[in-house]
Amino acid sequence: MRRLAIAFVFLLTAAAATPASAAEPAKAAAKQETLAVRLARLTIPEKQWNEVLDAIESSQAQMLAQLPGSESEHAQKAIASMQRKVRALMPYAEMLDLQAGLFAKYYTEPELQELYRFYESALGRKTLQLTPEITRDVMAAVQTRMVAELPRLMKELEAELAQD
Repeated sequence: MRRLAIAFVFLLTAAAATPASAAEPAKAAAKQETLAVRLARLTIPEKQWNEVLDAIESSQAQMLAQLPGSESEHAQKAIASMQRKVRALMPYAEMLDLQAGLFAKYYTEPELQELYRFYESALGRKTLQLTPEITRDVMAAVQTRMVAELPRLMKELEAELAQD
């Protein structure tokens, strides 16, 4: 009888513990998601996201300006329309959700906490402040190089296609 009582107590204890332990992963995931959203907001504030979009638009405008007829009023309207459409495709709230989801996917909760602490630090804030400028400079350098190399690359491509 005593063994039966011990087994019964064990089963009750296990049954009572199961919902709590089943809830633990859900709690941890919710905490990780909350941290990921906070980190996403910290790493890309809306002002900075708008600066990224400005850099994309600037890069597109520079590329389109090299096309024949790009200075016409019609072409300028088309460029402005394209820029509005690109902004509409990438609203801040959706980008924030995407970024937060990716943070939660690739980082553990302790890593997210560490990243958050870093970006709250003076060096982290400086990194966040300079990232758009660095990105803009990289994009400009890549674009300059592509424009310079594109004619050569096109000739090489044409020669390769002619051999086939």
